[in-house]
Amino acid sequence: APVRVPAGCELLVFDKRELTHQFDAQGPCAALLKGASCVVNHAEYIWAPFGNLCYSLRERLVHVYCNTYVTPAKTQAVPAHADDRDVFVLQLCGRKSWRVWKDAPIMFPYSHEQVGKAGLDIPDSILESKPCIECVLEAGDVLYMPRGF
Repeated sequence: APVRVPAGCELLVFDKRELTHQFDAQGPCAALLKGASCVVNHAEYIWAPFGNLCYSLRERLVHVYCNTYVTPAKTQAVPAHADDRDVFVLQLCGRKSWRVWKDAPIMFPYSHEQVGKAGLDIPDSILESKPCIECVLEAGDVLYMPRGF
């Protein structure tokens, strides 16, 4: 069944690295069972431990929020991209492979400059180069990526 998302949150479903609405009527459980990924933006409004973490980090970092991804094994939620913010990836359970490239296409991008999103392609030369980080995150691991990577 569809899930009622609390105010301030956003539930997104990605199938084969593309945003989809094909599971809107069935809900996220059906999406996961079919191999899709579910993303909750601003999960700090849903789960108190995330909220407490964000609140305590805001004392030093100002803009802190929590996005959660549930991605089935051997799949990728979204295509390679660069974010307009610093990102800490906390692997809570399972394991995921990550690749990070050395050369940021746009240093310190604004929201409309995020390559790999909204029609801005990542240059082939970057994706064809050797990643500077190629790792598998396991439960309890953290990966930091600066804005633009």
